[in-house]
Amino acid sequence: MSAEVVEKILGKHRQAVKTIHLLAPSAPSASPLLRHLRPDRERRKQQARAKLVERYEAVHHLVKQGMSHRAIARELQMHRESVIRYARSDHFPERTEHPTGPGILAPYEIYLRTRFLQGERNAVGLFREVAARGYTGSRMSVERFLLGLRRMKREGIEARAATTSVELTPRRAVGLMLRRPVDLTAEENVALRQLCQLHPHINHLMLLFQQFVQMLRDRHGEELDQWLQAAFHAGIPELRAFVTKLRQDQEAVQAGLVLKWSNGVVEGQVNRLKFLKRSMYGRANFDLLRLRVLHHRKCA
Repeated sequence: MSAEVVEKILGKHRQAVKTIHLLAPSAPSASPLLRHLRPDRERRKQQARAKLVERYEAVHHLVKQGMSHRAIARELQMHRESVIRYARSDHFPERTEHPTGPGILAPYEIYLRTRFLQGERNAVGLFREVAARGYTGSRMSVERFLLGLRRMKREGIEARAATTSVELTPRRAVGLMLRRPVDLTAEENVALRQLCQLHPHINHLMLLFQQFVQMLRDRHGEELDQWLQAAFHAGIPELRAFVTKLRQDQEAVQAGLVLKWSNGVVEGQVNRLKFLKRSMYGRANFDLLRLRVLHHRKCA
């Protein structure tokens, strides 16, 4: 069952869905922990900035001597546009820090903060705890997170388990429905129960969607006909249209739910080829692309 169909149906009840709230970690920009750098990286970052400041001062020094921008670019082996940007700036233009995503550790930040406040300081032990909860990242990420907590404690910053409340949207609701029940938190289970109580159609929709997902995971294609009948007579126009469209290619869908073969290998090869092409776009010709494709194939 297409997630887009479910999201479209929930979109009819968007205002009611938004009355349900979920607890989530604070925004990444509000937490200095997610941008904590190791000392060696921080040192390299400062050294790189010092070189740029030195170039900026050299550009202004040569401008005062009457040299043209083109001559300064040749003298300092810089791009002419960079020379012009430095010359027109009254102060050194700092690099803009681009916002980063929450990262793979973000769903476990509240748990790690709570355990830290309880007195747990062992990085290996905490890594094993979050790994048991589904974390698939590296141990170093957990250690850097703890370094950030220790730094906050030294600077007198309260390292509380900060959370914020976010509205449930149709897309977030679909994401919760796609997850296994054992992977949902208590708050997420409550949110799904509240969602089902909004309208009888939503309750029926969620039940059908989860049945289809389970059928896909377990490859129980023999249950497809029964599911199609239930979805067609559910009284939801979007589901009826989805079933009608699916029945036009039911044999292929049935095979996908039963057989172990798929076109995943072909799609993977196509994706790999596209990645190689895009990574060298505008830099080389077909000969190098051919060598890279054959080299990767040999290594694989």
